[in-house]
Amino acid sequence: RGGSAIPGGPPRSRLAVVIDGVAMGDDEARALWVRFSQYMDEHQGDLAGFAASEGLSSVVPEHRKGQAVLVVTRRPGPPS
Repeated sequence: RGGSAIPGGPPRSRLAVVIDGVAMGDDEARALWVRFSQYMDEHQGDLAGFAASEGLSSVVPEHRKGQAVLVVTRRPGPPS
C-alpha cells in the first residue's frame, strides 16, 4: 500500500478512480481497475472501447502524486 495521505491516517491506496471530479471509494476503484486491466490485456490501448463497455464517455489513466488514477467521464444524461 502507499503512504498515508494524512500523517498518522490510514494508508492511501495506490489505485484511484475519479468520476466526473469525484473520488470513488477504494473497493469500487480497485474493482474498476481490475476490469480496466483485464480489458487492456485483451484490447491493448483501446480506452474508448473500455469506456463504452462500462457505459462511460471516457476513461484516461494518469499518474498523480504516487497514485495510478483512472479519470472517468460519465455519459451525459438526456436533455431536460
